[in-house]
Amino acid sequence: MDVVLEAGFRKVCLRGDTAFALTEDFDHWCKRDVEFVFGMAAHPSLVNLAESLPGQSWRPLERKKRAGAGSRRKKSGTRRGQRKPRVKRRVITERGYKHLELAMEEFAEFSYQPTKCKQSFRMIVLRKTINVHDGQRLLVPEIRFHFYITNVSSSILSARAVIRESNDRCNQENLIEQTKNGIHAMRMPCDTLEAHDTYMVVACLAWNLKPWAAQLWPDKGAGKRLRKMEFRRFVACVIDIPCQIVETARGIVHRFLACPAWITQILNAHQHFKRPRFE
Repeated sequence: MDVVLEAGFRKVCLRGDTAFALTEDFDHWCKRDVEFVFGMAAHPSLVNLAESLPGQSWRPLERKKRAGAGSRRKKSGTRRGQRKPRVKRRVITERGYKHLELAMEEFAEFSYQPTKCKQSFRMIVLRKTINVHDGQRLLVPEIRFHFYITNVSSSILSARAVIRESNDRCNQENLIEQTKNGIHAMRMPCDTLEAHDTYMVVACLAWNLKPWAAQLWPDKGAGKRLRKMEFRRFVACVIDIPCQIVETARGIVHRFLACPAWITQILNAHQHFKRPRFE
């Protein structure tokens, strides 16, 4: 954090799961105007506080529904393909397996002061009601609590936004996975600490090539697909294209020896990037 502040950043926000919620540092971070959103372990004391909240404190949490593959249509109005029948639920019921199904999500907010802190912070609690099915029998619903603590005021970050901010942190884990297995930035093939650092910086620059290309791509739909690609697929679709370079008297000729699906998009993007753009 000190390195980030010394680099000139005016705003720092820390996010993490329960393992990173270091309550002994909360006061120190607040003095340095550092914002944080952390998950908190569901200790019995926190669960008792959540259960003692009045009923009017709870509000339903509505999440954005993603369109399924069966509901997506082409521009012409026809379906892309028939949806396969779901057999998993039927098999679970027939064989008597236990099945958990989310029934409802509610959230509430209260003030909480950790034992190692001198001030109170906002505590947002998410209560999940889960229906438990044992074969065809419906058992007693199970209640689970998730806690999030933050020092950001409610005028800047609402309770819903705190939950969303904490859930968005999971996407960072996907980025770490891509850095580790996609561009192999954490394989560390060198034998010194400085060489390891240089290797990681160079590898991350290769990763940054993909999101920057997606932002500048002329076709916004293709750019969105490019942004969601894993790095290995990006290399296979955009980078690893066999091309023969022939030098003639009038110039240099590039002969593509294969015609992948992205070749038209690449040629259009090449013409777009060649045109000068003035701000």
